[in-house]
Amino acid sequence: MVQLTILSGDSAGTMTVARRFPFWIGRDSGSHLRLDAPGVWDRHLELAWDATGGVVGQALGGGLVAVAGAAFQRRALRNGDVLELGAIKIRFSLSATNQRDFRLREWLTWLALGGLMAGQGLLIWWLREAL
Repeated sequence: MVQLTILSGDSAGTMTVARRFPFWIGRDSGSHLRLDAPGVWDRHLELAWDATGGVVGQALGGGLVAVAGAAFQRRALRNGDVLELGAIKIRFSLSATNQRDFRLREWLTWLALGGLMAGQGLLIWWLREAL
């Protein structure tokens, strides 16, 4: 659902997908995204689902979190936001979607249309023979 890409530090280029909320980021071993970097607290940031605002980021334990240089305690996050947690920068974005396979449904639709056309042909033939 949400993709987090680390942009700086030792883990630069690493991508993590947050599928369940709340999602914790920090130094603690219980965090979903574990970061060992200067300025990162044990439980630094929590990502939570809010029905009115989408994904909301909340700074925990006095940790400083900023987007575009503006620090926040609680904020609705948008696609493309770059989060700054201590010495780490993380891009917040929506994860890629998987397209569902509709082959069976498409084949059934074409078969139904073919059956409808055959039924109409039979009805026309029957009406011509009856008259």
